[in-house]
Amino acid sequence: MSEKYIKIQSQQNGEFSSTNNRVDFIIPASMGKISLRDSWVNVYCIPQYTGGGGAVPEVVVSWSPDGTAGNATNNYFNNVAIVKNGHISSSNKGMIESVRRTDVLRNMLHSFRSSYTQVRSEGYMSASQLQSLTNQRHMSSFNDTNSNGSQISAVNQHTPIMVRLEDILDFCGADIVDCQSLGDIKVHLELNLNKLVAKEVQNALITGSDACDDIAVPLANQDVATLDLSGDFNGPEDCPYWVGQRLTVTGNVNGAGGTATAFTVSALDRNPATGKIAMTASGTIFTLTPGNGGATGLVITTTADAGISLKFPMCEVVVKQLDPAVEAPQTLLYHQFDTFELNGNNLANYTNTVEVNGASTNALICPVGANGLSVELDSISSYRLALNNIELTGNREVIPGSPLQFDTNVSALRASDYVTRNIKPILMDTSTATGFVGGLSQNALCAVPLFRTSERKNLQINLESGGLNSFILYTAVPRILDM
Repeated sequence: MSEKYIKIQSQQNGEFSSTNNRVDFIIPASMGKISLRDSWVNVYCIPQYTGGGGAVPEVVVSWSPDGTAGNATNNYFNNVAIVKNGHISSSNKGMIESVRRTDVLRNMLHSFRSSYTQVRSEGYMSASQLQSLTNQRHMSSFNDTNSNGSQISAVNQHTPIMVRLEDILDFCGADIVDCQSLGDIKVHLELNLNKLVAKEVQNALITGSDACDDIAVPLANQDVATLDLSGDFNGPEDCPYWVGQRLTVTGNVNGAGGTATAFTVSALDRNPATGKIAMTASGTIFTLTPGNGGATGLVITTTADAGISLKFPMCEVVVKQLDPAVEAPQTLLYHQFDTFELNGNNLANYTNTVEVNGASTNALICPVGANGLSVELDSISSYRLALNNIELTGNREVIPGSPLQFDTNVSALRASDYVTRNIKPILMDTSTATGFVGGLSQNALCAVPLFRTSERKNLQINLESGGLNSFILYTAVPRILDM
C-alpha cells in the first residue's frame, strides 16, 4: 500500500463559534502506521459580506483581543495561534501530552524556528496575510482574484485554515506512529475562534499605480466607463487591482474639483507592448460635458465594504497513512510543556519564585501584551534568572538584543531539540509594505536552559520592564513513550 491522506471529521458538529470552540478527532487504531508530523487540522472558514455595488472584497483574518472588528490588531500570527489549548491521548497509553496556552508558546516558537526573508515562503499558508513586496497587495487565500481580463473575482467557499499537528504539540512531530500499539488516538483542541475577525484589505497603492490619464474635453456628452492607468505594469502581478474590486476615483471633473465617484471594476486589460492597463467599470463612472474642462488629476483610492464576518462550518484532521511495511520506532522522545500563567501587576520590577518539575530542561518566559498574543521586546529592559539560588544568566542582567540573550535563548530551545533558524525574530505587521513593525521590533522571549534535579526545584525570576501585566512561563519536561 502506498502512502495516502485520510480526512476525519471532528466529533462535534459545526457551526463552530466563540462558544462552540472545542473539537475532538479520533484516529482509529485500524489506520496502522501514520505520520503525525505530516498530518494537519483544517478549520474551514467562509467569509460573508454584503457585496455593496457588486464588489468582491479581499478578505483576511485578523486577531482581535476582545473579538470585535473595531479592535482588530495588525499583528501577523501563525495559524497555530488559532489553537488555544491542545491535548493528545490514546486508548492504550492514556494521556500523552497536554499543553495550556499553546497559542502563545507555539506562535512564539514559530518565529524562532522559521527563517523570515523578504520572500516569506510560508506566508501563503497563513490566514493572516502580509503584503506582497511586488504591489503591496494582500493575496488572501479566501479570494480567487483576477487582475487581467473580465473574469469576475470570487470569495472562495469553505477555505481551510491549515494548522499542522507538529506545530500544536511536540509529540506530533513523530514521523512514524503505530496506531495498533497506541490504540485509538484522540486529539482534543480548544480554538481561539473568539479572537478571529474578518478584515477587508485596504491596500496602500504604490506610487504611480493610483493615477489615471487625463480625459480631454469632449465635443458632445461622453459617458466614461474606462480609465487608463498612468503607470507602467510589467505584468499582471504588478497590478494592485482586481476584477470585482470597489474603488473610488477623485479629481477635477467638468470643472468641479474634488469630484469623487465610486465604481466596481468589471475588466482590467493590459497592453503587453506598453504595459498600460485600461480599467473598465460595471457602469458609467461619470459623464463629461463639452466646454467644462474634461477630467484631470484623477486619483484612485480603495473603498471599504461593510458587514464582513466569518463562519466556521467544519473542522477535520487530515492524517497521513503510511505503508504497513514501514518500521515504527519502539520508543518516542518528546517534550511536555508545563504552563504557569503569571501576572506582573504592572510592576516595573517584577520578582517571583516558581516551583517547577525537577526534570525540566528549560524555561521560556513569554510576556503577553494587550493583544493577548505577543509583545515587543522593547518593553523589557533586562531580566535575570536563577535556579535554587544558582544564577543561570552569567551572574549578570540580560539585556534584550545582547549576545547573552541570543545565547541563552538558543541554548534553551536546543534543550527541547528545536533548531533555531532565526535568533532575532521580527514582530511582523500586516499593515505595512515591509511587514515589519517600526524600528524592527522583536518578539519578546526570556529563556534559559535548566539543570535537572531529582526533586522539584525553585526558579527565581527578576524582570525589569515598563510595567507588563501578563506573563506565561513554560518549562519543558522530556518524556519517553514506549510503543
